Amino acid sequence: MDENVFYLGGNDDTEKYENESVAYYSSIHSNSLNSLYKQANAFNHSCALINDINDKDNLHFIISCRTKALIYVYNENKHLPIQRIPIPEILTSLILAYNSQFLIGGSKTGKIYIWELKSGNLIFNQNSHYQQISILKLSANNNYLISGSNDSKINIYKFFDLVSVYKNNIKQNIKPIFIINDHTLPVTDLFITKNSINNDIKLFTTSLDSTCRIYNLIDTNNLNNNQNESIKLKSQTTFVLPNPIHSIIVDPLISTIYLGLNNGLIRQINLFKINKFKNNLLESLINTNGEIINIPINDQQITNNKIDQESNNQEQQEIDNDLFKCHQITTLDDGKDEDANTSDEIKITNMDLSLDSTILISGDSTGKVFASDIVTKNIIKTFKEVKGSVSFLKVIQISKQSFLNDNNFFNSNKNNNSNKNKSKLNNNQFIPQLKRYLIDNDSRNHILTTSITNNSNNHTTKFLNGLNNFNSYLNRTTSEEFQFKNYYTPQNRKSTSNQSLPNIKSVTLNDDEKDAKIKELESKLKTIKDAYGELRNIHEELYKQHFKLIKNKH
Repeated sequence: MDENVFYLGGNDDTEKYENESVAYYSSIHSNSLNSLYKQANAFNHSCALINDINDKDNLHFIISCRTKALIYVYNENKHLPIQRIPIPEILTSLILAYNSQFLIGGSKTGKIYIWELKSGNLIFNQNSHYQQISILKLSANNNYLISGSNDSKINIYKFFDLVSVYKNNIKQNIKPIFIINDHTLPVTDLFITKNSINNDIKLFTTSLDSTCRIYNLIDTNNLNNNQNESIKLKSQTTFVLPNPIHSIIVDPLISTIYLGLNNGLIRQINLFKINKFKNNLLESLINTNGEIINIPINDQQITNNKIDQESNNQEQQEIDNDLFKCHQITTLDDGKDEDANTSDEIKITNMDLSLDSTILISGDSTGKVFASDIVTKNIIKTFKEVKGSVSFLKVIQISKQSFLNDNNFFNSNKNNNSNKNKSKLNNNQFIPQLKRYLIDNDSRNHILTTSITNNSNNHTTKFLNGLNNFNSYLNRTTSEEFQFKNYYTPQNRKSTSNQSLPNIKSVTLNDDEKDAKIKELESKLKTIKDAYGELRNIHEELYKQHFKLIKNKH
C-alpha cells in the first residue's frame, strides 16, 4: 500500500495568479509525482475529493474559484478542468455528503448552499452567518453539519432537516440545534472524530483567539423519546496558546492534537499524561469540568519564577520535544534575515496524518509542504512548492487492488481502453449544471437521471454468479441435513440401528488386544501428565523470580 498527498494553493485574488496556480498529487514514500493540475486556485477548505476514493484511477475533485462564481471539476486524465459550472456566488468552503450525493458550500456572505449532484437541484439556501464561512464539516454518520465563520460563531445543524425539501410542502427557516459563541475571533479550523457512535462525537475547534476548544456532542435519541432533549452539547477542555491557531489535526486514537500556529511552529499536545503524584497513573486531559489549560511555547512562558532554573530547563526540553520547527528552519535556510522575524508571518494552514499516524504532512502560507516524522520531528520529504498559501491538503491511501463502492457517484470501468473512450465521451456530462434557484415543493418535478454503463453488467454477472454459488451451497446443506435426519434422529434410530453408517469400518478386538490397547493409552496419558507437571513447576518458578524482580525495583 502506498500513500499519496494531494494539495493545492491559493492566495492572490487576481486572474493572472489563477492561470499560474497548480495542484499536485505526489507520493509520500517515494519521489514520484503522479499528476499536476492547472488553474487550481482555491480558498482555504474549498476543495472536495469525490467520495474520498482511495485509488488513483478514481481521483476526482471539485474546487471553488477564488475570482469568479464558478466551480471547477477535475479528473485524473486531464490537467485542466473538464467542467466550469456557474454558481450563484463565490464559495469559500466546500464539502460532499452521503457518498458524494450532495454538494455543500459556504459563501462569503455567510450563506449555506446544498445541491443534489445527480440532478443539479438546489435544495437548500439560507443565511447562516453574518460574515464569510471559513469551514464546513460533517460528522462521520452524516447526521450533523457544522459551520465555522469569521464572525467567531459555530453553528451545528441536523443535516436531515436541511435536505427535507418536501416537509409539509412549506419552505421553513431551519435553525441550528446549537450555536457556539465561545470564540472571540474568526474560527479557522474544525475537526470531528471519525466515529459513527452518536454518543461519542468529539468536536475540536480552533480560532485566531489562540484557543483550541473541545466539545462532546451527545445524541441519546435511542434512550429518550423527546427529540428536543435527546441531543446535548457539552464543553470540555480548553487549551490556550500564546499564538493564533490556523489548523488542527487529531490522530485516530484521539490521544494527540497537532496545532498549526502563525509563527511557523506546530505544537503537539498529548491528551494522556502520566501523573507522577498519583502512582504514575495515566490521566486524560479531556474532562467534563471545562478546565482551561495554558500551553507554553518557550521558557519565558513557563513561569515567572527564575529561582528553580533546573526545573525550567527540564520543562523547556519537554516543550521542545513537542514542537515541529521544519517551517521555521527552511525559512532561515532560504537566506532570509533572522532578525527580520519573518517566521512570524508563516502560518501553518493545513495538516494531515499518514495511515499509521507516524508521518505528519503540513503546508504553510508560503506554499511549502513537508512530511515530518512524529517521533524525531525531522523532515522526511520536501514536496514541490505551490504559489501562495496551501489551501487544501489530503492524504490518500492507495492499494494495489481496487476497492470501489458500488454506490459511487461516478461509475468507473477498470479496463484501460474502455476507460479512455468513456472519459472522452462523458467529460462534458460529468456533473449536471447546478441550479441557481431552489427546487419547488412538488415532488413530481423531482426527477433523477442516471446513466447505466457497461460496468453495471460486470456487477450483475458477479451477483448472478454469487447466487449460483449460494444455490449450490443450499443444495449441499439440504443433502447433509437429510443424511443427519436419516441416521441420527431418535425417530429413525430404531430402524437404522442394524444399518452400518456410511464410510465407517467396524473393527472387532479380542480380550488380549483390548488389554494391550488400554495399557498403551494409559502409558501415553501418564507421559502427558508428567510433562504437564514439569511445565507447571517451571512456570511457577519463573513467576516467583519475576515477582522478586518487580519488588526489588520498587
